[in-house]
Amino acid sequence: MTTALSGRLFQDTQEVVTQPIYLIELGFDPAVRISTSRELVWDGFYWRAAPVTVSSIDNTSLGGQQATLRFANQDRVWGALVLSQVAQDRPVKIWLTYYDAAAEPILYCDGMMDGAAVGADVTLNVIARSTAYGSTPRLLCGPPFMNHLPPAGTELKAGNVTITLTPR
Repeated sequence: MTTALSGRLFQDTQEVVTQPIYLIELGFDPAVRISTSRELVWDGFYWRAAPVTVSSIDNTSLGGQQATLRFANQDRVWGALVLSQVAQDRPVKIWLTYYDAAAEPILYCDGMMDGAAVGADVTLNVIARSTAYGSTPRLLCGPPFMNHLPPAGTELKAGNVTITLTPR
């Protein structure tokens, strides 16, 4: 059953439920939009129900958010997606709502994937963009891409100073 979100959320639900519903958008190509509850349409997009657990969702001491997403990988679909498209640095947005909420879902976490672990479950770590870009360089480059260093023994002169390059 697909439920459209507009005005009052989930108007067909009679029970008061306090368990949060997370709407998660993973920045793969194409974007993957999932709901921790059931299939629904919100913000013009279809959100597929998926067996995902959102844990460790919290604010960091630096004011950003972090979360851990765990997907059951019985059919290997989530593992294949993560391994084929490289999860590192892809955007992730997590909205939070409740069955009995009178307002639209609120954006709780706007971050990026900080690696993944693939096994019986697929675990994605999500960190705030500010945390990720706070430590640079984010990616390290080495040979064969960054091999334009002068050879050991080369002398570099700057004014009255001479620097001789030595091997590591």
